[in-house]
Amino acid sequence: MTDTQSTRSKIAIVMAVAILFIAVLIVRNGDGTNAGRQGGVEAPSIETRDPVAAFEEALFSGKPIYVLFHSKTCAPCAEIEATAHEVLPDYSADVTFVDVITDDPRARPLLSRFRFQYIPTSFFLAADGSEVDSHTGVLDADELRRRLDELVVDTENHLEANPPLYAGHVGGDDGSTGTRD
Repeated sequence: MTDTQSTRSKIAIVMAVAILFIAVLIVRNGDGTNAGRQGGVEAPSIETRDPVAAFEEALFSGKPIYVLFHSKTCAPCAEIEATAHEVLPDYSADVTFVDVITDDPRARPLLSRFRFQYIPTSFFLAADGSEVDSHTGVLDADELRRRLDELVVDTENHLEANPPLYAGHVGGDDGSTGTRD
């Protein structure tokens, strides 16, 4: 074999290995991209809602608020996120959920407002936004339900004892405007 034939053989082998490697990647990832996939399994869709807007809407909902600070990269965060998505549909009429991904730059104002050091951290807020309870770490489904039940009851008791100044209409029951002449 001449030097030219040897060089051609080496080039052919390198190209064959490269083509084989690319083929393995394509088969492993479906279409050759990794978009929307984790480990070859379709990843759940990631909500890209602005967390500050979601929090502001929650404050105007008149319902207690559950705020979950977490990331998409830590195991405990994934665990509590799954628990929240399991439990929260049962509370959708009574509690507003605000999902805050700490890696999202849009979350910075909320990261400044709430004080915590570790994730995942849960905040349970009254309808007026005041903190009722908080927890750092994972909550199992039963514990999350217990805390949400307490939050709903606490909010109902608070509203009974302290009715809002503005009850959704202007004026008294007698048709007056409620102003003094």
